[in-house]
Amino acid sequence: MNPVGIGIVGCGPIAQAAHLPATVKAANATLIAVCDRSERLRTAAQSMHGASIAYADAADLFADTRVEAVIIAVADPFHVPLAIAALHAGKHVLVEKPLSDTHPSETNPSAPLVFRACPPAGRTSLCPPCAILFAHALTPRFEI
Repeated sequence: MNPVGIGIVGCGPIAQAAHLPATVKAANATLIAVCDRSERLRTAAQSMHGASIAYADAADLFADTRVEAVIIAVADPFHVPLAIAALHAGKHVLVEKPLSDTHPSETNPSAPLVFRACPPAGRTSLCPPCAILFAHALTPRFEI
């Protein structure tokens, strides 16, 4: 089986400490792309972890057909819009916690928007600590 192509949006401390090394170590995954607005961070992540390409714009990463699954590790306010965009691009999505910066009791909760985008896209979206389900969604191709 071919390895799952992974793209990581956000190359800051969380990605550096967890997502980038874990993706590289995963048995049936390949780090295809990294994305960050900071040229310094994206070039360092690409160089240190062997990504095929580094993007400055998440839309370009989402358009990359080699990327099947996306890990979103950016600032909290950007989780929901990026997750929805990735789902609409046909990607499976793992979002760093919290999924949303709004509380469910607020008048305009945004987290449910992500889950509503999943069924039409036919994709999976998860937020840690449910992250292990991300692997099960892609099983048997993806092993941790």
